[in-house]
Amino acid sequence: MNSFYSYKIFTEHNLIYAYFYSKINVEDLKQYMKELTSESAYSAGFNVISDLRDSILSVKSDEIVHFYNYLKNDLGVLTQRKEVFIAGAANESVTSMIYSIYLKNFNLHTEIFNNTEDALEYLNIDDSLTEYFKSEFEQVKQKHSSTLR
Repeated sequence: MNSFYSYKIFTEHNLIYAYFYSKINVEDLKQYMKELTSESAYSAGFNVISDLRDSILSVKSDEIVHFYNYLKNDLGVLTQRKEVFIAGAANESVTSMIYSIYLKNFNLHTEIFNNTEDALEYLNIDDSLTEYFKSEFEQVKQKHSSTLR
């Protein structure tokens, strides 16, 4: 088990939720994407929510360029989709904004929010499913907690 992320793929909703915690660098992000894209349920067209509220991103702007070129050229996973970042602290918000700006070059629709409800609304997830997803996302976070015990 890794030490900085957990995720769940919701195939019936074309959605991936990724929860990041701890300090994260570009090599960590590559590891995450390599694992995620190897999942049989993975689809490059799925929308993604990356929850960064409990993480510290240690990524420089030139590393962001390198990382997204890796995604495009080595993994071939950048397609038309929505990528949403949920960020809390100023560091994550700024880094998410840099990611967001760079992702626009790949025809990805990106936004940054500070809560789950707004992220789900942006992805056009029906309001009746909000509590379901909040509960599911909490379970993804708990998966991380159980691995630390």
